[in-house]
Amino acid sequence: MKRLFFLLSIGLSFGQDFEFVGIADMNHERYGSGYTTDGEFVYAISGADITSDWPNNGERYNPDTDTWEIFIESLIPRRYTNAEYVNGNIYLMAIPILLL
Repeated sequence: MKRLFFLLSIGLSFGQDFEFVGIADMNHERYGSGYTTDGEFVYAISGADITSDWPNNGERYNPDTDTWEIFIESLIPRRYTNAEYVNGNIYLMAIPILLL
């Protein structure tokens, strides 16, 4: 059974063509954000931008209208975080990095 699964997964991964489509730009460029989805929207929360600013907000992408909107502000600035959507709530988790 494992061999069959392996062969099927190879066939599926190499037998498909993928096409990437661009979407609207975010309000703030950012990296190291926490990303999650509730099945309707895609969320990007906190992070940092290329000028070393720390956006203290979260943006929500609506694929139906191809737009980003800021849905929350005044967050504690953080980057390299993880976001999870559980039971109608979004949880942010970050591990502090100590530089010695």
